Amino acid sequence: MTMDLRGLLFCLLIVSIAFGNRLDVFPSPQEIRIEEGVFNLPERIGIFCENTGENENVGLELFRSTVVDKLKKKVFNASKKVSANILLVVSNSKGDSVSIGGKLFIFSKEMKEEGYYVAIEPQKAIVVSKSQKGLYYGILTLRQLIIQFGNELPCCVIRDYPELKWRAISDDISRGQVSTMDNFKKIIRQISMMKYNVYMPYLEDLVRVERYPDIGEGRGALSRQEFEELQNYAQRYFVEVVPIFQTLGHFENILNMDNYRQFAEFPGAASLDIRSKKADEFLFSLLDEVVPIFKSKFFHMGADESWDVGLGKNREYVKKVGLAKAHAEHYLKVYKYLKKHGKKVLMYGDIILSHPEILKYLPKDIIIVDWHYWPSDYYPSVELLKDKGFQVLVSPGIHNWVNPVPNFFFAWLNIRYFNLTGQDKGSIGTVISSWGDFGGPNLREQNYLCYYYGAETAWNSESRNFLELNKHFARHFLG
Repeated sequence: MTMDLRGLLFCLLIVSIAFGNRLDVFPSPQEIRIEEGVFNLPERIGIFCENTGENENVGLELFRSTVVDKLKKKVFNASKKVSANILLVVSNSKGDSVSIGGKLFIFSKEMKEEGYYVAIEPQKAIVVSKSQKGLYYGILTLRQLIIQFGNELPCCVIRDYPELKWRAISDDISRGQVSTMDNFKKIIRQISMMKYNVYMPYLEDLVRVERYPDIGEGRGALSRQEFEELQNYAQRYFVEVVPIFQTLGHFENILNMDNYRQFAEFPGAASLDIRSKKADEFLFSLLDEVVPIFKSKFFHMGADESWDVGLGKNREYVKKVGLAKAHAEHYLKVYKYLKKHGKKVLMYGDIILSHPEILKYLPKDIIIVDWHYWPSDYYPSVELLKDKGFQVLVSPGIHNWVNPVPNFFFAWLNIRYFNLTGQDKGSIGTVISSWGDFGGPNLREQNYLCYYYGAETAWNSESRNFLELNKHFARHFLG
């Protein structure tokens, strides 16, 4: 081995130690390759965009503001690739490979929808993807490096993509705390920065319904216009809003009102009377107004914890056919309604797991949200549901219920190992659950750290540990 080659290898080793151990990207990328050299950002930074722009990608706006505000640089639009310092490219090529400036980027199957490359060279930085969403995530990564390293970016190649397709949080606004529009937008921005792609507001009676104006009155119910504003804002940040609207249990906020008590299983029940035509008509008249509000092709019909079914008006019927069939009949009514309105149906899986016979009645295109909130190293229900032919979303919880501050360690254990089980058993994604039981005493700003755990473990199964993530959260989101 020549002296020059040994010297080069030594320099690369030093660079890898200096930058590799410090490269602070969140969520953890799938691959980082440190290369020789540093990109010194000039005073005037030229950005060249191909198949993208600020109208298509809010990432450009975020990137420009970071460069201008943090580094005090001037930014201009470069008309040619050769005159640009930053290249932001959405490739429309049909093949798997993309060539930019003599550098070849290979897009594997798992990278097509949300994957990206960031390549930092001594004279420029390249972000390339096959989609606007993937480019956005790549821009976020480059932005993190600029925040971390300032004017001197280490040369490297980052190849990245998420392991779980669905990366969602569910947000309970029905039990005491309802966000203002500004706060909703802040939540969208924050989870988008963590590379979540779905926001699921849990609604119960928190949708204004013209036919029943007393529902949600005085409780902060949102109007169609407010939901439209929220969805349009979320879309800019590549976050899809998927509603969770109860269709059986957890209906107590409505059923306890004088006008609607007749539709309950019994007075004071939290579940609908599943065999009443009037109760069905009432439910579907609600859905007639709620369903069209939401642009997403997905609709979560809730259906968890309906423990009081069969304890009142339907006691004899449940004795005759069993709880499994009684529940399944109601599920199918709601499923057929939602399918007729063009929706793909999600539902919770707890009642199904208590009565597995239900599965034989259900169409296989229902996505089951399998929630378990206790810390464990394995969750066998994912495999059971998958083996029956259903798509599954795992759903750990952030342990913020009935607490001002979440139990962070329990949340970490639940989120980490449930997401790992989902990745191992072929779940399509995760829903990180926040709940506001008994009036929602939770200080909601404290929830972001738990969302951080979920984002990291959903993106990359080889994630950082609990203490590392806490430190990274402090750097990324607390400054």
